[in-house]
Amino acid sequence: RTLGVAFLSYGLTMWLARGTRDDTVLRAILLAGTVFNVLFLILFAWACLTGLLNTMGWGIVAISALFVLAGLYYLGSPARRA
Repeated sequence: RTLGVAFLSYGLTMWLARGTRDDTVLRAILLAGTVFNVLFLILFAWACLTGLLNTMGWGIVAISALFVLAGLYYLGSPARRA
């Protein structure tokens, strides 16, 4: 439930900010999302390595890694942002 609330608030923030063109706001939201995904990746990788999650948890780790890479890609060059 807690994880669901975190994802709901994360998604709601992204959805509400979808129309903004302010670079400072977009960069702050992107940075916050990337930090969220890095922490999420670390937490779930640790849970998989220690046996708290089964092998299906690695799928979550892989998706989080893709989100981290995408966030770092867009943070690296604001001109690439759509």
